Order: sequence, then structure tokens, then C-alpha cells
Amino acid sequence: MELILQQSGNQVMGRVKVNSGELGVISEGFVVGNRFRFKILRPDRILSGVRVPGEVLGIGDVVMDEGGTSFKGNVLGTATSGTFIGR
Repeated sequence: MELILQQSGNQVMGRVKVNSGELGVISEGFVVGNRFRFKILRPDRILSGVRVPGEVLGIGDVVMDEGGTSFKGNVLGTATSGTFIGR
């Protein structure tokens, strides 16, 4: 899983990719202290010519280490850890 994030103040938005494919977008993302909480949404899409409304896929709740280079937590119901690649 890859999280592509953009932060402005304590608000965060972005995209979620799995195996290089788009899974959804990050919505209602907020950083408080070293904790980042967010929702993952699948946006509206067209399937066979029919508009399918977006839906909430799940949530994420991760805690960043003191140096802000790695995190641990839960994303879409699965224990997750990782490293921040860029800022």
C-alpha cells in the first residue's frame, strides 16, 4: 500500500494506491500531535455507462515516530507500518 499525502496545517489529503493501482482518496485526514487519522473513499465512477456513487472504504489511524520518518497503526482494518519517503 502506498499513501501519497499532501499536508496543509493539520489537514491532510491524498491518494491510496495498492500494487500501483488507484484504490481511493484520503478524506477528512487530520494530524494531531504525532497521530494521523483519515478516511479512505472510493470516488464516484462510471461502470457500463452508469454513475456509481462514491463510498467510504474504511479508515486509517497511524502514529508517527518521534523523528517523523516512520509510522505504525491500522489502515483498512489491517495492522500497518511503513516509512515516509519524501516530504
